[in-house]
Amino acid sequence: MTNSEIYSCVTLDNENGNNVDMAERRAHHNALERKRRETIKETFTTLKDALPSLRGEKMASRALILRTAVEHIQTMHRRNTIHQQDIEDLRRENCLLANQIQSLEKTHNVPYLGDPVPLDSTSSESDSDPDCEGDNNKTKKLTVAGKTLIVHIL
Repeated sequence: MTNSEIYSCVTLDNENGNNVDMAERRAHHNALERKRRETIKETFTTLKDALPSLRGEKMASRALILRTAVEHIQTMHRRNTIHQQDIEDLRRENCLLANQIQSLEKTHNVPYLGDPVPLDSTSSESDSDPDCEGDNNKTKKLTVAGKTLIVHIL
């Protein structure tokens, strides 16, 4: 088909109303594309505002926003890992202290009042502290009032 044949077909279609439908479809497509671009722009703005280092910036390229977001996520992931390790260290220390208390109570003939309930526990299904269970068994010596106690850390 030559260009003149295509032009004559479009002219004929216009008389039949088909060309108007094509223009409406094109306008609808353009509106959808404009909406998609606006949504992406708003999302980048929201992401920029969520990043502490870019919060006050008026202009930031999309590449900068994405790069900064990746850096922020990596930093937060590292911090989360460190905090999780701190939590585990505190749990181990809590178990050590609970065992020391239990040993001292036995040594001084104080009635044993039971294992402490973890602060984040909402049920009392177990008589022992679940944070003290595991395969990290260690033995510590503790000297109190001239007496040496051997404490087993579970």
